[in-house]
Amino acid sequence: MALASNLSLNFSLTNDATDLGRKFLRITVIPLMLISILAPVVRLRGEFWLKPDELLLPVIALFYLWLMLAGRARPIPPNPMYAVALVFCACICLSLVYGTQVIGHPLLARNFFEFPKTVFPVLFFTLAYEADLSEKSLRTLAAILVPAVLLICLYAYGQWFNMGFTYFLQPYYSGGLHDEGSLSHYRRVYSTLSNPNTLAIFMTWVIAAFTLAALFRISRRLWMVLALIASLITLTMTGSRYGLIDTIFALILIFLLPAPTAKSKMERHTALLICIPLVLSVILVVAGTNRATLERFEMLQSPLRENSLRGRLDSAWPEAEGQFLQSPVFGHGPAKDLFTNVTDSEYLVILKQFGIVGLIPYLCFYLVPLTMIWKGIKNVTRAGPQLEQKWRATYWGLCLGFLVPVTCLVMNIGMGSYYDTSLVAFTWMWMGIGASCANRISRLAEVRAASV
Repeated sequence: MALASNLSLNFSLTNDATDLGRKFLRITVIPLMLISILAPVVRLRGEFWLKPDELLLPVIALFYLWLMLAGRARPIPPNPMYAVALVFCACICLSLVYGTQVIGHPLLARNFFEFPKTVFPVLFFTLAYEADLSEKSLRTLAAILVPAVLLICLYAYGQWFNMGFTYFLQPYYSGGLHDEGSLSHYRRVYSTLSNPNTLAIFMTWVIAAFTLAALFRISRRLWMVLALIASLITLTMTGSRYGLIDTIFALILIFLLPAPTAKSKMERHTALLICIPLVLSVILVVAGTNRATLERFEMLQSPLRENSLRGRLDSAWPEAEGQFLQSPVFGHGPAKDLFTNVTDSEYLVILKQFGIVGLIPYLCFYLVPLTMIWKGIKNVTRAGPQLEQKWRATYWGLCLGFLVPVTCLVMNIGMGSYYDTSLVAFTWMWMGIGASCANRISRLAEVRAASV
């Protein structure tokens, strides 16, 4: 009976070979993820631009529709993220009407750009969730991330050492005068992500990805460790104190994640006790080569006196709080003519624009995937040793998928991920991967429980 159950599980975990639609989605996820972190933006008109991964979504949708009409793919069922986007759109509309008709803000065409922003997270999440990457596909993704991240690191090193090839790439990847000023005065690199803080967010996630991959032996451990060290060096070169804090937080989360067996839990604890001092050592060594970078990190010794935080506490955040209190329920709407100053907190941005009404669906963009992933986290122990023996990459996808929304919720206090369009595809595709891996692990736990 147990053998029959395992065979049934293997069949359910490796999808029907005749489902060409799912095969197509699997083929698109990995290239789309690479394009999202490597390709420059496409400038359409003036300051309006889109990422190539966003422009490819209609092409993917049309091809999938053709497969459906040919009877080779099934219709994609709705998931809870559809409802989140629909409710958030309704809240934006309500805030827009209230801000223009009641408060009296002018109605600008730019205000309507808020509506398509709600769609991209759902589309990327659904694409990865429905692809339901197999064990083999996840291993491929882990392996391909290594050269992709090394290319990003190479570009960052070129900016750090002021190499000639970076001037050729600058028009394609530069985020503007602010980021160029940070690079020239403080050597804060931005690589392909156009902004040092955005690059630091990405480095936090790939450091976690390579740490988990090395722990779970997803691919060659040597390559994972090399990519991990390269990513740590790049993180330091961003000069992002928030990125450093988030990375330590992510490593602690890895320490706390459940393990299938007591032995693997002990191995993880031992490895991470070595990893965290390694992280700090690499950061101190690299930061020591540039006085400006070292001074930025030294400010963490007295964070309440640090200029950036003081600017938030003394000016940006009180201003945003005042705007929120003027209209706490519905907000002011997008009000592009009013909200021109940088707030440096995505929660406050949402509150002042869409009020408490808008904050709830905004949080659901993170909490709904996190809830879906949490079901798999709870079943890790029940899945038992088989999870590490046969489904290591699935376990890797689950853990990283869990870390992404949790770290986002922390990052959004002083930065942002929803409005950071450079990472929207990478962010929500990982949440979709995590949710699909959670389903697989839950089924594995059920089969194991039934066979005992």
